[in-house]
Amino acid sequence: MLKVFGNTTQTLGVFAKLFRAIALVLLAITVVSGFVTLQFRLSSQSAVGRVTGFEEVVNPAPITNPGGTNGFEYVVVEFETAAAERSSVQGRSGRGADQFDIGDPVPVRYSPSRPDRARIDSFMEIWATPVIFGALFAVFALIGIVAPYAFADNRGNRRSVSPVWPERSDKRSGTKE
Repeated sequence: MLKVFGNTTQTLGVFAKLFRAIALVLLAITVVSGFVTLQFRLSSQSAVGRVTGFEEVVNPAPITNPGGTNGFEYVVVEFETAAAERSSVQGRSGRGADQFDIGDPVPVRYSPSRPDRARIDSFMEIWATPVIFGALFAVFALIGIVAPYAFADNRGNRRSVSPVWPERSDKRSGTKE
């Protein structure tokens, strides 16, 4: 009998461990990015800026959006710090130019020591990285933890997940294949 991965329950265990390992990496990224974002949020100051233009970033793989635009437009906002320095920030999410008009007021958060690293003060502009990696962590952890139990019988024994070659007893030796 052809066995590509050997025993399907062993294969399921390997994939579950792989998903759990990836989940741990994603958790580490979530925690670090969440800490950095929280530190920025607590140490930053707010200002009101004005939309001065849009920066178009061309999509390097235009096949992903056939017939549409070939990229995204990121809003550019100019603001003044408490020390009366002028600075600008480019939005981090390319949502298109239809969300803002030139001259619109936009809330901005900036670090007094690094106003060049300012961010537009919206939930997704500030918290997108930890939220996205946290969601990916949850998905990978759920699959890595639940999958082995989803394929177990009510005695806790894992059953075959192969619809083609189910596990069966070998009549000669009394062992499972």
